[in-house]
This record gives sequence, structure tokens and C-alpha cells, in this order.
Amino acid sequence: MNPNFTSSFRYLSRSLRKALGGAWIALLLSNLGWASAYQLQPIWSQLPQLTSAVYLPHRPHQWLGGLKTGEMYWLHDVSGRSEIIHRFAVNTASEMGLLAIQLHPDFPVDPRVFVLVNPAGNALSTELQQWRWQHAPGQMPTLTQPEVLLTVPQPNVDHKGGGLMFGADGYLYIGLGDGGSLNNGLNVAQNGRSWLGKVLRIDINQRRLGIPYSIPADNPFMNTPGYLPEIWALGVRNPTHFALDASAQLWVVDAGPEGTNEINRLSIGSNLGWRCMDGERRLFSHAECAPGEFQAPLYAFQGNGMRRMTGGVWYRGESMPELEQRFLFADFNEGALQAMSATGEVQTFLRADLNPSAFIERPDGAVLLADFLSGKIYQLVHASQTADHDQQLGEHEADHLQPAQP
Repeated sequence: MNPNFTSSFRYLSRSLRKALGGAWIALLLSNLGWASAYQLQPIWSQLPQLTSAVYLPHRPHQWLGGLKTGEMYWLHDVSGRSEIIHRFAVNTASEMGLLAIQLHPDFPVDPRVFVLVNPAGNALSTELQQWRWQHAPGQMPTLTQPEVLLTVPQPNVDHKGGGLMFGADGYLYIGLGDGGSLNNGLNVAQNGRSWLGKVLRIDINQRRLGIPYSIPADNPFMNTPGYLPEIWALGVRNPTHFALDASAQLWVVDAGPEGTNEINRLSIGSNLGWRCMDGERRLFSHAECAPGEFQAPLYAFQGNGMRRMTGGVWYRGESMPELEQRFLFADFNEGALQAMSATGEVQTFLRADLNPSAFIERPDGAVLLADFLSGKIYQLVHASQTADHDQQLGEHEADHLQPAQP
């Protein structure tokens, strides 16, 4: 389509929505096939390079957002208030920085906050840090009593992973990349003596002699010579995000070389095959990559060298039933939003001019999307909902609060 015509059409569409009512005209355009049935509504700005976010339990409008550069924000969706509550000292070279944030499953009764970071300093490393949330009446929350639970030396500045999630079993799952270089000549992802290129699982509620956590008794390599007991799955390259489906299975987005990306459903002891395999394609055939029980991805995408998946979340909301129980993810470079069923069927449902860096699931099931470069946060909505957006916010005017206590 002619770019000038497309630009004019978009302007006309916006003007019609404003004049005639957003819901009606959006639905009309969608039925005519001239516009997507979905839209992205901007709700926040000035949060560039957001990598991770989590909503506070029992406080549906309050959330924490972490930027690659180390800032942690407290935000209130309705009042529009945001404050930096902590600055982590991080190394921001290449893919390093503040990678992920998670709250303890019993938060705020257990006030621990967990972060995965690449700390500033001369030695490259990834740290799993534990902090304690402190929130005095009338004051902004703060993080106190830091403790490093795990330190992983890093060989390079790339492929840091960033998956961090509590499973339905209450254990903490940690996604660590292979540490860098195109095809990782050290093959650490298949090396049981390295945490790199692995998904780890630890129990942060128990401690054992010498370390500030314990190992779940059913970890698959608990008693296997030559393997670190924290390893739960292996053969990953760059596991950037985790998600849990309705059956509490763990899903991971894994970024491969030269534009290859995978979505995998993990189970205990899964070996995704990196660096022997890249998706369903065998890379090497030497002795250390002898045919084994490598798990094929549920979905693999081979694009050009600059394309990378971001994701994702399982849609659990009610306002977009066509996306119900679909895994939502995006193309970071081209802004294409895609939905995948549990059996691997994928459909692109929206294209946008942005670089999605994180999906955020709100307590009511709504999905937010962060644009890495502009710093804007969008809510994904059906086009027929847009006219009601301001009215819906107005119904929550009573929630305009000073920082609420968790």
C-alpha cells in the first residue's frame, strides 16, 4: 500500500473515532478489514528500557517496574503517580543490567523482593539478590537488607537470560543464558558443571549449610555426578522470559543465533539442545553433540539476524475472548504482536510501530506492553473498547490515593 495513503488513512481513522465515537468507528473499520481488531492505548510514558514488571498483590493498581539501567519504579495506574524507590548499581553493557523482578508468593506477609541483576564492577557476573520491602505509613516504599543468594561469573556481556518466576510448587525458577558469543564454543549449556545455559530451581524458604537456599529434593540432577543440583532444565541459549499456563507448566522464550527464536514448554529435566541444536536444526555433530533426548520447540521462528522475540504472557482476561488461553509474544524489531495456542498454532493479530521489551499481566487479566525505546507503556484492548477507556478510569476516581500500604 502507498505510504502516503496509509498515513492519510490513519489520520482519517483517528479523526472519525474522535468525531463519531471510538467504539463504533473502530468496529466498522475492523469489519471492513481496514484496521486491526486490536489497539494499543498509551497509559504511561518515560519508562525507557523497561525489562521487568510485577503488580503488588491485593493492590490492583500498583506495580513495580524495573529498567535495564537499574531504576526500580513504584507506579499507581489510576492516580498516575510514579516514583523511583531504588537504584541498583548495574553494568549496562550490551544485554546486561537489571534483568528481572519477582515478589515472594506470600508477599506482603513475606516482604521479600527478588531481583536478577548484572552488578556494576570489574568482574562480569549475574547475581540473584534478595531485598526486604519496607513501607511506613505516609512514606514511599523502600528496599532494605540486601543479600546475594547466587553469583554466576559471566564470560561476556551477551546472553544473560532474565527469566525469573515462582512456580506453582513455590520454588523459584531462574533462567540463565549461555554467557555470550555466537555459537558458544565452550558449549556450557550442555555442561552439567556450569549454571550457564540452564534453568535453575531453588527453594528460597529453606537454607542449607553454607548457602542461603536449599535444593528441592526432586530436582532432576540432585544426585547425578557431574551436574550442579540447582539445574532443573538445560540446553537453553538466552531464556529471557517465563510464563505459566493454566496447567502450571513453565513456558520459556529462548533467543537463538541469527534471528532464530523458540517457544518451549518445559518439564523437569528438559534439554532444549543448545548448542547442538538450534530449534529443529542440528548445528554440530561431533562427539559432545551425539544424538540425545533433545526436546524440539513447540514453535520456532527463523528470521533475519536482527529479529528477536519478546514475551510473553498467557491471556486470562475477559474482554478479548478470541485471545483467551493464547500465549502472547512479539517481534522486538518489527513490532508484530502474535498469539499462539497450546498446540503451537501462531497468528499475528496486530502490527505496531514500537519495540516491545516486556509484557505485563495486570491482576484483572489485562495485558500491558512496554516499548523499549520510547519508554511508553500501552494497554492491549479490543478496538471496540477504546471509547469507553476514559469512562472506565473515571469509575475508579476513588482510588486516587497517596501511596497505599501493601
